[in-house]
Amino acid sequence: MINVTNDGWFGISSGPYQHFQQARVRAIEEGLPLVRAANTGISAVVDPLGRVIEKLPLGAEGVIDAPLPQPIAAPPYAGVGDVPAAKERRLAIEAIDAAPRPNNVVRRYREEPPLVRDAAGQWRSGRLDLVLGGAFDLLQAGQR
Repeated sequence: MINVTNDGWFGISSGPYQHFQQARVRAIEEGLPLVRAANTGISAVVDPLGRVIEKLPLGAEGVIDAPLPQPIAAPPYAGVGDVPAAKERRLAIEAIDAAPRPNNVVRRYREEPPLVRDAAGQWRSGRLDLVLGGAFDLLQAGQR
């Protein structure tokens, strides 16, 4: 696996180190050796197990002369990828959707609506049609 990169825009920060670590993880995932060439970042040769064989540090100029490690048999991730994680995520979402939801608050509201003050200062039922000043009463009267 070859990773040619320009880490110059990261500057002197944690960015080039994180970028290098991500490339190492890809080498481990695929079971392939990694040759990484970075003009201002970290250049290295990494074996398929993620071990660094040779390395040039951040900002250093030089040449790496190292043998290319042999690849290993493809790890399970190379064959299945993110499919198991996607299936687990889907099962979790389906389990959440199928879980019973407490509806006692809704039931309590239907049985005994709260009281609210209307425009005249009188206490009235807190049903939606009364809160809206009887607009729903007019609609219901028109349907009868």
